[in-house]
Formats: sequence, structure tokens, C-alpha cells
Amino acid sequence: MNRPPADNESDASLAVPEVNLALSVGQPVSLRTGAEERGGRAAVLGYKPGEFLIVKPSPVQSSKTGYEPDSDVLVSLENDGALYGFEVQVLNWLKHPSPVLILSYPKEVESRALRSHPRIKCLVPTIIEGQSLFASGHIRDISMGGCRIVASTREAGLDRSVKKGDQLDIRLPVDGLRTQTLSAQVRACTRKDGLLNLGMAFRNGSTSSQAVSRFIDHLKKMECMQGDECKETSRDARPHLASSRSMRDATARVGDASQVSLKVLDPLDIQFTGSHLYDQSSILGVDGSETIIAEMPISSGLKNCPKPGMGLRVRFEDHGSHYGFLTSVTKFITKPRPMVFFAYPKKIEILMRRKHPRVKCQLPASLENEHLRMSGYVTDISAGGCRVVANLDDGELICNVMTGDRFNLAIPMEGLRVASLRAQVKSFAQQGNTLSMGLVFGLDKTLASALGEFITRLDAAAR
Repeated sequence: MNRPPADNESDASLAVPEVNLALSVGQPVSLRTGAEERGGRAAVLGYKPGEFLIVKPSPVQSSKTGYEPDSDVLVSLENDGALYGFEVQVLNWLKHPSPVLILSYPKEVESRALRSHPRIKCLVPTIIEGQSLFASGHIRDISMGGCRIVASTREAGLDRSVKKGDQLDIRLPVDGLRTQTLSAQVRACTRKDGLLNLGMAFRNGSTSSQAVSRFIDHLKKMECMQGDECKETSRDARPHLASSRSMRDATARVGDASQVSLKVLDPLDIQFTGSHLYDQSSILGVDGSETIIAEMPISSGLKNCPKPGMGLRVRFEDHGSHYGFLTSVTKFITKPRPMVFFAYPKKIEILMRRKHPRVKCQLPASLENEHLRMSGYVTDISAGGCRVVANLDDGELICNVMTGDRFNLAIPMEGLRVASLRAQVKSFAQQGNTLSMGLVFGLDKTLASALGEFITRLDAAAR
């Protein structure tokens, strides 16, 4: 796309949504200045919602003029089945050490739907069946029109028999562990790195449409409840990573930096050479495996601006584990806000690893004890515990759940084959009649080993 959607395009359904672009690092965008007839390519490096976007122009675009500060740029991008277009201004244009363009954040956005049905990301276990085919997999996204399924090619028949145009049955967990079979056609089929990716289109039918609609409503409720819980947690001040005694006494092990994901807006702590303290910062952009862009800590002041080559130590948290690395400054700017650029590390020190890393998912589940029985979904899970959201249909619920209560938690661990786990309530919250509970497992060695293997497979499907 070389320009934003125009007002006179009668075939386009235009809207001005909330300015939430759900950007991701590496996402391709098109840039066009007023002097250009066609746009050029660039990639998103980072952003700060409401303030600015950071993009990296292609080598061809980098050699062009027209990106002077305060000049207008038309930006267009595709995301989650929609085409977005907006006008922004150039805030800064950096050419060294690598070309980086900092643009204002859009105040208004025009959009055009490319799909009839918006898709929702998820990680839900399923069974796919066809002629001489029966295999387990995971639904990675779903809409009223279809879904995307990922499965291992090691499953029987998946390495050869599935092809575009095939009709398959999909089992969808619509209400906890209760499943409904949907008929769908393979619209896309790719194999890579031992995984089969299937793009499926549902066959029309009122019963299946109701089941999919209900399941999508459940996903939206879970997402909303998790978002509210995150907001509640974020009200508390972020603990200083270097302040705890366990961090100070931790023994570092060195690992490959590529194994850890550094994400935009994640918090980190920075210590410049010559300082004895860590200052709080956050990631604003990531340029592949070359450069990290972070906010300049306010407490550091601007009297001694970091110079290229200055050393610094960085600490951050990822999935509950703490990491650190040594690096050096490559650039420092003050516009549109103070930012420090530093080299991406090749090695990372593992300072304190979380005992049980968690995987986000939507596993169908049922909870039962002598007083209560509920259906719902596990929204994240580790070898030590999980979080369950139950009673999503807002049915009558006599909630006498208390911290310390014990439940039998039934979840599918082999395809849709159910395993029962003993769990104890560690925390709970209620929103209407919907209940969210943090559970801690109490398992024997055999079941703990099986759960660990299951989580490893689930984590592989999530990547």
C-alpha cells in the first residue's frame, strides 16, 4: 500500500477507531512524503503510545530527502486483517550509526477491513480429523469465518496427507471440557521446522456459528479480565530489580542472548559506568540483534550526557526470571525525549531464574470439590500452578471460594485427553459472576513430570 485510504473510495468501509495500532517490532510499514508519488518501505523499531513511533527506512528510503523535522509523512500499514493509514510529522531523523526516523504518534487513523471477520489470538488445544487422519494440535487464532491451527508434522499423516482444499473436522472446546465438532476446509497449508500451519475456513451452519460466537465471547471476556488484573497490578510501584537481597546475592550464569526476548515498553534498570546505582528505564525500540533504544533515566540528569563508547550494565525481567548484560552506548538524543541507544548483547547473564516459567494459553478446564463445580479455561500455566477463569457465561454462582480451598482441576494434556490435578487456591478475584483464581499444584513425581513435558510442548506451540 502506497497511501492511506482516501475519502472518495466508495468501495472501502472507513472508520476512525481508537488509536491503538497494536504495533510489533519488525512490522512493515509504507512511508510517503508529499513530494513522492509512491511510498517506500520501512519497519517498526518501537513506539511510545500517544507520543511517537520509531521506524527504520529501507536503504533506498534512507538515501532520499524530505524527512526534515516537522515535515509531514503519510504512513500505512496492515495489522490483524485491517489496513490503516494516517498522517504524522517527523520529530527527528537520525542517520548514524544507522538510519532511524522518529515520527509523531497519530491522532486520527483511517482503517479499511481486509477480512470479513476480525481474528482473535489464542492457544487452544484441538483435535483435527479427516480421511485416515486423527491428530492433535492448537488453534492459534480464530474468527467467525475460520481459524489457524498449528500441529507437529510428527503426528500421524500430517507430513504428507493434508493439502489445500481438504475437508476436516475440528473439535472446539466451547464450554470448559465440552467440545463441539466443526466442519472446515483447508485454505492454506505450510510446513516449516517440523510444524504444520493450517488456515481453515468454517462451513456455514447455524449450530457451528453459535458455538464459535460463544467461544469468541469467552476469549474476549478472558482478555478483558486479564487486562483489568494487569491494570490493578500496575498501580503498585515497580520493584527496583537491583534492590532485593536475592538479586544482590545471585550468582550469574552466562547464556545466549538470542534465547531471551527483549520487548518494547518492557521495564529495565540501567547503570552507567561511574555510577553506583541502577536507574529505572524502559525499552522504546529494538533494531534486530544490533541496537536497543531505551528511555534515558530521569534521575541520571542531562549534565553528563552519555557519550558513544561509554559502558553500562542493564538488568531486566522476562517471564519472572532476572537477567543482565554489559554493553556500551552508541548514541544519545534529546528530541523528542532523552533516549539512549546501546548495542544489543551477544551474551546474557542469568541472574535469577524463575523456578516455574509460565505459558499463556486458553486450556479448557473444570474445577470440582465437595462444595462447588465450575467450567472455565486455564489462562496461564507452569509446573507450579496456573490461573483459571471460570463461569464465563455469568450463570448463577454461589461463590464461597476462599484462599486455601482445594480443587480437582481437570485439563487436557494429551490432545483432548483429560488429566486431573490437585490444586489449592492461592488468590481469587470476581468480576460479576465470573471468577478468576490463582492455583498452586500439589502433584506426585509422575504427574509433575508429565505436566512438565506437556508445558514444554505447549510453549513450543506458542512460539
